[in-house]
Amino acid sequence: VACSKFLLISIDCWRCDALSRTNPSLLTPKFDVLTRDYALAERFFVTAPATRPSHTSLFTGLYPFEHGLFGQTYLKMFAGVTNLLQAFADAGFEVSGRSQRPDVFRFLDYEPFMGPLDPAIDDQTLASIEPTLQMLERFATAPQLRFLHFWYTHGGYGLSGM
Repeated sequence: VACSKFLLISIDCWRCDALSRTNPSLLTPKFDVLTRDYALAERFFVTAPATRPSHTSLFTGLYPFEHGLFGQTYLKMFAGVTNLLQAFADAGFEVSGRSQRPDVFRFLDYEPFMGPLDPAIDDQTLASIEPTLQMLERFATAPQLRFLHFWYTHGGYGLSGM
């Protein structure tokens, strides 16, 4: 891999054209600061309308019927499925994921890489992006894969039992 710095951002229920990088009539200053040194993928699609199977597809490159998570309540991936986070860690990258709702990844093979978006507070609805910016700057010279998941852009549906 020629590039040694990767940042994946997932914003639940957010359209790509709702960012200032894709729509100049909107202002998303913190997102712009966060992503200024990274490329933006504008052509993508989700494989499932739910967070768990969709993210598992993102991390495996597989459809839900191939990795085993068909909905929010499916707990485990099929055995032997490789995931992106582990593959990067095995290749010597510093890998971490931060989420406003890290429990959404509970029981999945890549759960060990996930933590809260703002580790300093209990209520992640109030999470600050500043600790994440500091983390990205601190590891600026190390090969890295960082994943950020913003959950609270949509309402309080789904995963109430998780």
